[in-house]
Amino acid sequence: MLAELVISYEDGVVPTLPQLLTLLKARKIVSGINQAVLMKIASGKCDDGTYAVAAGIPSIPGTPGKLEWFIDLSKAGKPRELEDGRVNLRDLQTDCNVGNGQKLVRVIQPVPGIPGKTVFGTAVPPPPLPRLNFVAGKGTHTDENEPDIVLAAIEGAVMFDGTTLQVVNSRVINGDVDYGTGNVTFHGDVKITGSVRAGFSVRVTGDAFIDGDVEETEVNSGGSVTILGGANGSGSGTIRAEETISVHHASQFTLNAEKEVSIREDALHCTILSDGMVTAKSIVGGSVTAQGVTADCIGSAAEVKTIIDVARKVRLTRERYDLLKRYGILAAGKAQEIETMYELVRNGMDDHGYLKSFDEQNLASLKDNTLESIKACRAIQERIEKIDRIEESQGEATVNAGRIYPNTQIKIGLEERLVRSEERNIRLKSGRG
Repeated sequence: MLAELVISYEDGVVPTLPQLLTLLKARKIVSGINQAVLMKIASGKCDDGTYAVAAGIPSIPGTPGKLEWFIDLSKAGKPRELEDGRVNLRDLQTDCNVGNGQKLVRVIQPVPGIPGKTVFGTAVPPPPLPRLNFVAGKGTHTDENEPDIVLAAIEGAVMFDGTTLQVVNSRVINGDVDYGTGNVTFHGDVKITGSVRAGFSVRVTGDAFIDGDVEETEVNSGGSVTILGGANGSGSGTIRAEETISVHHASQFTLNAEKEVSIREDALHCTILSDGMVTAKSIVGGSVTAQGVTADCIGSAAEVKTIIDVARKVRLTRERYDLLKRYGILAAGKAQEIETMYELVRNGMDDHGYLKSFDEQNLASLKDNTLESIKACRAIQERIEKIDRIEESQGEATVNAGRIYPNTQIKIGLEERLVRSEERNIRLKSGRG
């Protein structure tokens, strides 16, 4: 990278510029020649010494590729920090959940370096760049407009092993949900090979399949919940599903499903809510509210208070009436607020189009109230549409039991009855009307 010439004028001979160039050429020095230094030497004005007459061009290193994340994967496995600075050891933030179409990462490709050159004219390659090992795996795709950006192709959890990026909508948790896993929050389906311990929650947008038991805790599913073991609580445990719930047995738990609830053995002192059928070997204590109930036994010989409520059509009709009444009140209030805003702007605006500070505050308050009314009206409309769908899918309200013990209260259709003596082989039904 450097050529130096040692000069001595002891013999009184001063080399010419062509002689110096010939000398360099003989040494195969053809690049980076410093003509100014050679001319100074040829002028005889240099002192004896060593002079740099040619210099190579160093290579310019390139820029390594990198990943620019739009999501935060650094908190995985760490307890979630609370607002007051404490941490929740039950919430380890094990998954980074994303929505369909969400930006995940920008892949910035390496920028090659620029080669240099030696004084002999040979190339000097830049330092090698580390390879960017990255693969956009399943559940992802690139942006059509920005191909360097990787998006989520589905709703799910981000998995990145250092090389391959995936978005998955199913996950297996080996063992129990406890301090080792923290609370489980997942976009998709989850299978748990152990149990869900007390105090640790499971929230999934898909199905939840649990091989073991569920202790005093909360399980929420956007699909179905299947528990091979039991749900054993002390009154505050809850299992909710937008589809079905299936469990071996349940004790002092709340089970709430949009569709069927199936309890393969006993339901003891539970609160069961279902838009479909509820089946169990026995139902002792607590209450069941559903379209229909089928059980071998309802109540117990000890005459434990048990409530069976299949008067769902009546309740839905009443709920629709209340909702329509509430909707009318909100709609009238919304119309009045809009009219008040119009009058406020019309009468309060000056020639320059400005309102007084007090009027501006009133206008902002009216706007907020109107938006809240619109939001509430939309929620009422959605609930009424859901009631319509439920009623369309409902058949007869039914109660089927091999044995019903005293102190069991049964609500069906418009009727309500308290069983005062043991009855067997009961079949009750109420038609659509």
